[in-house]
Amino acid sequence: MNENKTEFTEEMNSEKHKLSNPEEPAKVRFTKKRIFSFVVRIGIIAAVIGIAVFLILFNTMSGDIVLLLSPQEVTSDNDAEDSVSFKSNSKLYFFIAPKSGNISSDRVILEIHFEKKGQFFHYKQISYEIDKNFKKLRSFIPEDYFMRPGKYRIDVFFDNNRKISREFVVEK
Repeated sequence: MNENKTEFTEEMNSEKHKLSNPEEPAKVRFTKKRIFSFVVRIGIIAAVIGIAVFLILFNTMSGDIVLLLSPQEVTSDNDAEDSVSFKSNSKLYFFIAPKSGNISSDRVILEIHFEKKGQFFHYKQISYEIDKNFKKLRSFIPEDYFMRPGKYRIDVFFDNNRKISREFVVEK
């Protein structure tokens, strides 16, 4: 009996030596618990990344901004004729306002893109420096910007964060 005990102890010591021997690669045991823990960690990381991406997209393309485009001057969002088609060589009036509150931005940027071969390319940019307590912004884009017929897109940025985009057509 004592002999069995010493054999068992020698076996255990040799196993410990094998696991701690730096010349031999360590044996990794894939138990159900380790696999489950790994899958849970990956799931948590994926969920955090997914939520972050959703929040970024939601904040940059939120529907809390009103952008009206019109061939006539726009005084408010109630009496405006929102249009998606304009004549070339004519002014394009716009009206930008949050659905509630103030614009709360120091800079508003309008990027104008022109469609060519199915893709939009940067064409012009207009910047406005404003006070954060502005409730609305209305102005016009000169007729020189829309001399050629085709499809255009306007992206509106508040402090370099895109808030809304609109596509429209300029006809001859």
